[in-house]
Amino acid sequence: MNRERSVRDCMSVEVFATQPHHTLDQALNMMLLNNITHLPVVNDDFQLMGIISDRDIRSVMDSPFLELSLEQSTAALRAHQVEEVMKVDPHVVHPETSLLKAIQVMKDCQVGALPVVDLNNVVVGFLSRTDILDWVVGEMEDGEGRAQEDDVILLTQLKSQDTRANMKT
Repeated sequence: MNRERSVRDCMSVEVFATQPHHTLDQALNMMLLNNITHLPVVNDDFQLMGIISDRDIRSVMDSPFLELSLEQSTAALRAHQVEEVMKVDPHVVHPETSLLKAIQVMKDCQVGALPVVDLNNVVVGFLSRTDILDWVVGEMEDGEGRAQEDDVILLTQLKSQDTRANMKT
């Protein structure tokens, strides 16, 4: 009865995205308005071109703009485009990818989110740490808040792999 979970089980299907020509100010505002920290960067056909995070934007603000006022920082963010700081060729997963494999990719590559794409590289979802945590909490609670057997097995596998990874020298 223990079926392997897939990315489809917990990915967000409502995806907020930006485009390369958008300003960093536009991307940051989209993140703030939607309480998210990553945006896929897409073309007009919603094909993935890259990814940008709030950290990428902060790195621009923390460098030469550190001593600027809020108005000057905002103007600086408006002067730069997403394509200048986005990460190209980000790690991706597909809806049918094993959830465990996706979590391992996020952990091993130290990324907080993964775009979910179809075979044509069209963004069909997004998987973030928050999505995974929300899914785990929802899955672990039956009517009385007790962990379900399948979920305990998944969490035990994750913990076991994490312990083995930490033991490597």
